[in-house]
Amino acid sequence: MLVRIVLLGMFSGHLGDDFIDAPECAGEEPDTWFVESVQPEAARKNAGKADNYYSEGVRPIEDGIVIDHICRGEASEEIRKHMHLIVSLLGLHGKGGEWVSTSKKNNDLLKGIIFRPEFSGMDKSAIKRLAAAAPGSTLNIIRSGTVAEKYRLHLPPKIYNLPRLACLNEACISYPTHCEGAPARFRKILKGLLECEYCGRHHTFKEIWK
Repeated sequence: MLVRIVLLGMFSGHLGDDFIDAPECAGEEPDTWFVESVQPEAARKNAGKADNYYSEGVRPIEDGIVIDHICRGEASEEIRKHMHLIVSLLGLHGKGGEWVSTSKKNNDLLKGIIFRPEFSGMDKSAIKRLAAAAPGSTLNIIRSGTVAEKYRLHLPPKIYNLPRLACLNEACISYPTHCEGAPARFRKILKGLLECEYCGRHHTFKEIWK
């Protein structure tokens, strides 16, 4: 009965006005909200600000990608666990590796690094997934031995329509074992937390992945 009421309201024009002329039919937020393009290292070198620092265990690659600053400040075990999730979520299998290194500015802080030589599969969709899984990280796209593109990633305002998402609340309608067909959806709230759009449970960005 409730569904019929809503449908009749939509057909008669009493509901749905707030969705007319929405900027993106799929409900996606603009890239500029959470994918920040920054000046590549090569450009800074050309400007006379050379920096030959490389993270421990990482050598320059000719072509590919380097994801840096993953879970900065976390324990080594947590960083490695989350890097495994990122590799699985983005399909970053093949040649390359993952590394836990110390931060350049603070030797007491650890960070994760994923590097994939000859990998060129980071389109806009993949970059958005990476922002959801690793906010605070930096994506470097390497071509001919230099950083051609560099992006600093922030927590997206909304996270949905991604595999392995799950609310921690076992009573939530979106909880996988309920099989209700309600896909997990989260929105960013204060202090960098994510709130389930169904039950209101708060999560960190690492807790929304099963």
